[in-house]
Amino acid sequence: MHKKNIFFYFGSHAHPYYEKIIKNMPKGMTCTSSVQDFRGKHVAFDRYGKIKSLLKRFIRFLFQKIGVPKVAFVKVVDDVDIIHSSQYLLFTNKPYVVDFEDISALTWYDYRILKKWHVKWIIKKMLSSKKCVGILPWTDAAKKSMLNSIPNSKIFESKIKIMYPGYVPKPIINRHNHKEIMFLFVGKVFYEKGGLDTILAFEKLVAKLKKTKNAPKVKLVVVSTIPKDIREKYANLSELTMSDLLPANEIDELYKKSDVFVMPTHFDTFGFVFIEAMSYGLPCIGVDNFSCPEIITNGKTGILVSNFVSRFDKKTFVPIINAGGAGSKEFIEACRHPHKKTVEDIYQAMLLLATNDDVRCEMSTNARNEVATGKFSIANQKKLLEEIYRLDKK
Repeated sequence: MHKKNIFFYFGSHAHPYYEKIIKNMPKGMTCTSSVQDFRGKHVAFDRYGKIKSLLKRFIRFLFQKIGVPKVAFVKVVDDVDIIHSSQYLLFTNKPYVVDFEDISALTWYDYRILKKWHVKWIIKKMLSSKKCVGILPWTDAAKKSMLNSIPNSKIFESKIKIMYPGYVPKPIINRHNHKEIMFLFVGKVFYEKGGLDTILAFEKLVAKLKKTKNAPKVKLVVVSTIPKDIREKYANLSELTMSDLLPANEIDELYKKSDVFVMPTHFDTFGFVFIEAMSYGLPCIGVDNFSCPEIITNGKTGILVSNFVSRFDKKTFVPIINAGGAGSKEFIEACRHPHKKTVEDIYQAMLLLATNDDVRCEMSTNARNEVATGKFSIANQKKLLEEIYRLDKK
């Protein structure tokens, strides 16, 4: 029986998420990849040397400047049946599927390129082509961001299938013996990920519990690139531990010790860190914007809070700010001054999860189940990919 061969195209580097797809391919399928590992090393660098690598970077720079979508020219060997492209539109000799976290991923995460009419036309033509047999947004929010950005998108809408990422659950952890309730925030960029929102809410929680009889002890660990002034301002808050970015093995240990994960992000398209936390059985506190309501089921696997600062339009899901807030001083400034309602909502969520053991434990079980057997399970991902990788025969 012929084994179906999938070629993964990642451009110059691959998100670690794809490693889980490659290690958990559907039965009867094999794969090869355009990268040797998942730390950004491209095979073209080894095969053709630095000159070609630098040339590719220069071409990418030109594409961004003149307003060209994220495209690549990929020719693969005959035994490849279908190409899985990571956020690149392809000119290729084989049928391909393309996944993306939001529509701006196809325009170098620059919404200004996306606004150009010719860019929208190119994207529509390439997604409508016969070579493109599947369009795989990571979430329904990502799907909406595409449909609301590209005119006449109904011409390729039938090709769209939502592909939720799969994750491997961790062993069940008994948290009943914890002497204090530990909240964990992990985010590379402090303000844009909601780091200050989290600290302000926690400060309010500590003040409340100090006035409450028989209140539980609480702790917040913040792992981020924390500004010096924030470290100095909250140095005397003994319940708060601030840390620089840590290696993965140390983050894993923090997940095991924690009881609740918090990240009221203002710009993430898909927070893999939420699924990672849920795999350890942590209820999550996130925002009611873009894909968060699809990741966190409010009242079941965590709690959603109001968000008033986002790089996505709340109604259309179209990006209105570049990834990371680049090019918008107003966005960055807004992240530095959290909205009072957001802080209040986070505080109320923290208070509930700190003081109600039954709610917290039930959400913990539900969160892990969502990864073990639910929406974000490897089994669910395999089932979807098996269907997707047979699209070339339809």
